[in-house]
Amino acid sequence: MKRIIGLLCMVAALVSITSSRAAAQAEFDIKIYPSKLELAGDPGSAQDFVINVENQGTQDQSLRVYFNDYLIKPNNDFVFKEPGHYSYSCAKWLSTDSPSVESPAGTTVQKTFRLEVPDGAEPGGHYGVIFFEQVPPGDEPVIAQGRIGVVTLVTVPGEIIRKGTIESVSVNSSWFWPSKKVLAGPKRVTRARVVFKNEGNVHLTVKGKVTYTPTFGWGTGSVDLGEITVLPKTKRYMDAVILNPPLFGSYKVAAEVSYGPSLDVFDTTVTSEGTFHQYPFFWLAILVAVVLLVVGLIILLRVLRRRRKGVREKEPDKGPEEGDDEASAEEEEGGKGSGEEAADEERVEEEEESADSEGGGDQEEPGSAGEEQEQAETSGPGSDDFQLRNSSKLFDPED
Repeated sequence: MKRIIGLLCMVAALVSITSSRAAAQAEFDIKIYPSKLELAGDPGSAQDFVINVENQGTQDQSLRVYFNDYLIKPNNDFVFKEPGHYSYSCAKWLSTDSPSVESPAGTTVQKTFRLEVPDGAEPGGHYGVIFFEQVPPGDEPVIAQGRIGVVTLVTVPGEIIRKGTIESVSVNSSWFWPSKKVLAGPKRVTRARVVFKNEGNVHLTVKGKVTYTPTFGWGTGSVDLGEITVLPKTKRYMDAVILNPPLFGSYKVAAEVSYGPSLDVFDTTVTSEGTFHQYPFFWLAILVAVVLLVVGLIILLRVLRRRRKGVREKEPDKGPEEGDDEASAEEEEGGKGSGEEAADEERVEEEEESADSEGGGDQEEPGSAGEEQEQAETSGPGSDDFQLRNSSKLFDPED
C-alpha cells in the first residue's frame, strides 16, 4: 500500500514539474515594432535599420533571429520558404550582427539589421520576413514555442509599374435563411468579398470599402474592407462581414479600392460593381403557412355555419311529422274500430237468422222491410244508425 502511495506521489510530482515547465515555456508576451518595414535601395547600396523588441511578460526571453521568403495566398494564408525560394526575394539581402537576442522581462531592446542590395537587382519590389522565435531555456525539451515576424518590403528604383484591378465584387445572397435575426429565428451571416489583383512589379498597400444600395427593397449601407499588402503578380481577397445587412430586396454593390506609392499615400482608386439578393424564403414559407392556416380556419367556420343553418331549417318540420304520426295512429284505431263493427254486424246477422228460424217464418210488413233495407243500404253496416236500428230490433219486447 505504501509503495502504491509513493508511486502516485512521484507521478503527481512529475506531472506538476512538466506542467510548470510547459506553462513557463508557453508564456510568450513579446511585441515587435514596426511590424512592417518599407525600404528603398539602389542596386549596390547598403543601409542599417532597427527593430524594437519589447518583453511584456514576467519572464526573461531568449529569441532566435532568422530570415525567410514568404508568399500570401488569395485567401490571406501565409506560406514561408527558405531565403531565395521566390524570384522577388530579399531575404538573402538581410543580415544582423548575431542570430539571437536577449529580452529581459518588462524591458525593450533594439536589434540592428543591415540591408545590402546587390548590383544588378531587378527594379521593383522584393520581399522577406524577419522572424523572432522563442528559445526554450536550458536543456528543457521543446514543447511549444512562439514566434513573431516583421514583413520587409524593399523597392529597387527603376521602371516601377503600379497597377491594380478589381477582378470581382460579391456579397453572398440569401435565398432561404434571413440575413438578420427576427425574434428567435435563425440568420445567415452576410459577407462581402472583393478580389484585388496586383498587375504591377511592386507591392501595393491597398484599402477599400463596399457600399450597397437597393434596386428593389429598402436599406443602404457600407462596410470597410481594411488595409492589406498585395505582392506583385498576385491576388488577394478583401473580406468583410456586413453587420447590419438588409432583410429583403435586390441590391447593387459598389466597391472602391485605393492604393499608392507608400504605406500612407493612396492616390489611385479603382472601382467595380456587383449585385446581391436577400429573399429569405424561410420567412416566406412561414408566411404562406400562416395564410393557409387562416384560410383553412375561415373555410372550416363557413362549413360549420352552413351545417348549423341546415339543422335550424329542419327543426320546424318536426310538427307535421308528429301530426302524421297521430293521423296514422288514428287510422290504426279506426281500422281496429271498423274491424270490431264488422264483427258486431256478423253477430247481429247470425242472431237474426237464429231468430227467424225460431219464429217459424213470421213475415214483416213489406213497407217496413223495404224501408229498412233502403236505410241499411244508405247507412251502411258500419254506421251508428245501422247499429242502433239493429240493436232496437234485437231487444223488441213484442218479439
